[in-house]
Amino acid sequence: MQVRGSVIRAPDKGRVVRFRASTPAVDRHGTVVRPDGIRTDQFEKNPIFLWGHDGYGGLMKPDPESVIGRVVGWEKGPEAFDVDVEFAPAEANPKAEMAFRLVKSGFLNTVSIGFLPIKWHEERVPGEAGAEEVRTVYDEVELLEVSLVPVPSNPEAVALVRDIAGALLRGVVPSDVSEKKAPEDTPWKKPRLEDFTNKPWDELTAAEKRHIAGHYAWAPKLPPERFSDLKLPHHQPSDGAVVWNGVRAAMAALLGARGGVDIPDGDRRKVYNHLARHYRQFEKDPPEFKAYTEAELRQLFPDLAPDAASDGAPPSDEADPGALEQAREAVKALGAKVAAKIVRGRIEAALKEESE
Repeated sequence: MQVRGSVIRAPDKGRVVRFRASTPAVDRHGTVVRPDGIRTDQFEKNPIFLWGHDGYGGLMKPDPESVIGRVVGWEKGPEAFDVDVEFAPAEANPKAEMAFRLVKSGFLNTVSIGFLPIKWHEERVPGEAGAEEVRTVYDEVELLEVSLVPVPSNPEAVALVRDIAGALLRGVVPSDVSEKKAPEDTPWKKPRLEDFTNKPWDELTAAEKRHIAGHYAWAPKLPPERFSDLKLPHHQPSDGAVVWNGVRAAMAALLGARGGVDIPDGDRRKVYNHLARHYRQFEKDPPEFKAYTEAELRQLFPDLAPDAASDGAPPSDEADPGALEQAREAVKALGAKVAAKIVRGRIEAALKEESE
């Protein structure tokens, strides 16, 4: 998981920059990380500073060039977690030199921390239209890394990055519609909209859409714009009870079985935590959160119907009315990524031209 911060002081000399890495403000995921609860005992053994969180060896392949520096000091208290970052020299990593020059010149000033939750609690806060929402507050987390987050100087590119964040990083885990458990042997079937209501999605109120979202483990936002946006169902529509076979199918999809489920990488850990809690609710041990081979997944979920793992539930014979729209959104997100790479390439070229 990540929390974003910003530069406090760029250097006049040397290669050390101080960043404000975290505060107790509500982040873009709608959660709060308490700065004084950030544990650094393991981080001290390898205090890496990355380019855009590109350094994990689990679900993504890390790039050594993305290690652009190291954290050489930090201060933490109730109001802030500040870090001093030493950028790697140009001869060790040209990307680090590019990043350092962009920070020093004011084109990059945003950082983000990657962490694992240790202790947290939920608070009820006022939401949209007076509705109550649940906010997760992380009281204690294990710091994994600190990253520089690129923010292009081109105004249109900045807007593009915001679009990418909206498409890929603003997903939410809806609050459970019910804590009730269905009998463990309850069969599971992917719910359809008509299982919840006899009204079209567009005619539902925001509260009704949120209620339906509470049957699922992920939504791009609340209330969802489309029923087809909801992913990984595991509560039965009739009474909201948690269904064990639905939880297992959702976990299988999250871990990559049969192609997995299409949600942002940044949301996978919090979805895993949600499903792992249901595992413990049924007195089961959740599988480890890591990358698995197909053979390992078959061993983990031997009795799960193959098609059930692809989207957390058996597929319907009927065409999904939102499938075309989802495809369009996917193409839009892909185009945004490509455009962002082009913008970054232009910045690199401009810097190279300036140095020649």
